[in-house]
Amino acid sequence: QKMFAKHLEGIKKLDYDILDVKITRWHDDYGQMFKDHVKNIEIIYTTIIKKAIEHVSTIEDAVEMLENFYQLAKRPSIIEHVQTKAATHVYKLFMDEMKEVEDTFENIHKKRPQMPISHPQFGGIAIWVQSLIFRIERAKNAIDGMYFIPNHPQKEEAENKFTKLKDSLDGYISGICFKDWTGSIEEFSKEDDINAALDRYILVKTTQEQIDQHPSFLVKNQLFAKSRQAGLLESNFDPQLYKMLIEIYYWNKVASHGYISMPIILVRLNTRRDTLRVLFENVMLVVRDFNNIMNLINERERALFHEHLMELDKAVRHGTTKHTWSMNADTFVHTCRSQCHVTLKKIKAFQERDSQIRDQYD
Repeated sequence: QKMFAKHLEGIKKLDYDILDVKITRWHDDYGQMFKDHVKNIEIIYTTIIKKAIEHVSTIEDAVEMLENFYQLAKRPSIIEHVQTKAATHVYKLFMDEMKEVEDTFENIHKKRPQMPISHPQFGGIAIWVQSLIFRIERAKNAIDGMYFIPNHPQKEEAENKFTKLKDSLDGYISGICFKDWTGSIEEFSKEDDINAALDRYILVKTTQEQIDQHPSFLVKNQLFAKSRQAGLLESNFDPQLYKMLIEIYYWNKVASHGYISMPIILVRLNTRRDTLRVLFENVMLVVRDFNNIMNLINERERALFHEHLMELDKAVRHGTTKHTWSMNADTFVHTCRSQCHVTLKKIKAFQERDSQIRDQYD
């Protein structure tokens, strides 16, 4: 603007009458010099547009910047540059984005993509593929915002590639990944099977026979050996049902965007998910409290606190013989935790006094 104002000021300050036909300097001052200056300014401006667009990394920012340049463009050559060369660079960004997504997706057959460990086998992959769809849709929405470039030569090619890639990603979620998952749970997806899994008792005591059945390398593992000892409590929740509930949680997110339709049996099971989760967490509190006591005392103290441990076993026994996952066990959990708290308090008091006496006489 300053350069243009400077050259225009030179035209205003001409020292002759521009309407005098006998003076031919006007053709040189305006027709050649001033127009050359304007052309140089246009070249500078198009260079600025080119450099600015080249350093933009996201399609959204590139489209926004291009729109700003289009609003400022008044000269035909500037408008043409925005609608052709600059727009071509934006479409190239879009095509490169889809190529990167396509390559990333094709690598799924060679190597499982990195994702949080909490994501399940099938639902996690579906969420990951869905993120790729959101990525190209976000880019496509930005391209659709270029209302000022209605008919670009690369528009049709870009739209066809987008449609083909999106259909491929959609088909993988609904046609491959979802079918693989439903096929893997086909023998466990009937209502009778789910009810049978929920009719299991909520607690079970580990026996030596169960430990002996594990592979030798697992038994030798110190962490495993410490957590699985004979006489300790374990949650008796069906592991296959547990995996299914996690899968359902993630597939429900996918279904909310219309990619799949969940079977009605799984929808009903998902409505019980929060109730089962709360019960499972409460049961694990009982397991932790009970096992903490059993790991805290030695054989001599076990004989001394035999009656207290029998009372504790009596309270816990309802979880191994009566309460199932389809029942409300709030009262049972409260009773067991209270009994564990009382027993633990007595054991710790004894151990503290015993330690004081030994320290005093040793």
